[in-house]
Amino acid sequence: MEPGQPSRSGATTIHIHVLDANNNILVFEQSVYTVSAQENSAQGIVFIKLNAIVLESGIYEDDVSYSFIHVPDKTRGLVRIDLVTGEVRLMGVLDYEEAVSHELDVQAKDCGGQSSRCKLIIHVKDENDNAPVIVIKSNSASEPEETSPGTMVALLHVYDLDAGTSGRVTCYVSDDVPFKLVSQVKNYFMLVTDRDLDREKCYHYNITISAVDAD
Repeated sequence: MEPGQPSRSGATTIHIHVLDANNNILVFEQSVYTVSAQENSAQGIVFIKLNAIVLESGIYEDDVSYSFIHVPDKTRGLVRIDLVTGEVRLMGVLDYEEAVSHELDVQAKDCGGQSSRCKLIIHVKDENDNAPVIVIKSNSASEPEETSPGTMVALLHVYDLDAGTSGRVTCYVSDDVPFKLVSQVKNYFMLVTDRDLDREKCYHYNITISAVDAD
């Protein structure tokens, strides 16, 4: 037998733990979310619940935190996003006349540092919450009785801050006066004589002008 025969061997065990890498891609289901809300909606309502998912598995992440990246000055203090649930709530008063829409950049981030972004657009629906306004631009305090019909005695600017049909204004005067309204330019009305004036029959008129919007 040759020296060193038979051969002998030794062994040991090395334990190696493979650490999980956060290589799952976190994404929002949409890049842009669009919602609509009526102006003067009740505070506390939820516009939308945003969700970020793991792209490979298609499941929602449990450790994701949600936040706004940038809030415009007109939207500051108006909405809030829940850090855990992703619910976006109304915290102020929506006013169509101040802003017809609000755009917000949202970020979702998990504990491993993966993040995703999306845009949330809130469209504000107009509500008929403004009364028509009548502004007297010029008027005559007196008219001679020989004034011919069609003579302008006052110029009125009439407008409504509401949009659409809610902002369409109709003006009228009572039927018992010799005057009528004529409009040749949008939002402007002329009060003109409708027939001959007779001082012996009536020497003074109190004219009430009414403005009514479409809704």
